[in-house]
Amino acid sequence: MSNGGGDERLGSSPPSFAAVPPPLVEWDFRAGFRAVDDSGHGLRLRPLSAVGPRWRADSEVGGAMHFDGVTDALTIPAAETGALDVSRRGDQVTVVALVRRSSLATGFIAGMWQEDDSDPRRQYGLFVSLPTYGGAQQVCGHVSATGGANPGIPFSRDYAASERQVALGRWSVVAFSYDGAEIVAYLDGEADARPHYREPGPPLGAGLSYAKNPYRFPDGLNRRVTSDFTIGAVRLSAGMGNNFAGDLARVAVWATALDAAQHLALARAWHDRGNTSARSVD
Repeated sequence: MSNGGGDERLGSSPPSFAAVPPPLVEWDFRAGFRAVDDSGHGLRLRPLSAVGPRWRADSEVGGAMHFDGVTDALTIPAAETGALDVSRRGDQVTVVALVRRSSLATGFIAGMWQEDDSDPRRQYGLFVSLPTYGGAQQVCGHVSATGGANPGIPFSRDYAASERQVALGRWSVVAFSYDGAEIVAYLDGEADARPHYREPGPPLGAGLSYAKNPYRFPDGLNRRVTSDFTIGAVRLSAGMGNNFAGDLARVAVWATALDAAQHLALARAWHDRGNTSARSVD
């Protein structure tokens, strides 16, 4: 898959290697499936299907959870999400994951994002490929202030999307940060500037033009109702969907917005197989 667009990057200065704070919550699957988070909150992931996802060894990163793109997903019920309900702490969030795609289909990576039209509970979510509003095959960082779709259109449009596409068959660090004012999508630690995007006209959109990365969103995070936290799929009106197909080795959430230098340092660390900490960035 080709990498689209030019070479303009947001905040592409050298990283400050000591500046990456520890994540609020993290799961590291490189040495096996660990249902309880590594950050001491006691948050336990549960499979949504009887079979998977399943852990398998990998020569490049050590190992990862393999998602089949059909039924595999992990979840924490809404009542047990605890620290992952980051809107209780403020209006900032960062999600970072080390993934290898095996399908061009839309894939939900991780977050608190329920798209059931009869009970919408969107807050934040990291996706790979959201084509309707400019995110086809790209890293997409999605947030919501209300939990529902945007007024006058059938879906939520409020996401940043990278210019470069996420390739199949290779490990990538996909991420986004939201600081309460803007969402920024990152691929392998770098954010592509996308100052010009025009969305589709009715009925999907209003034909508006705006920047797609960063994407301006000053409305904050949804505090109205809490959803399940899911990895690998999201609840839609007809059931679970947007299933991720591929491998996931690490996923972490911060209740703050990492900056460009921190994202670059973290991506370099996560691409290093020998690294065992989100903070250690040699």
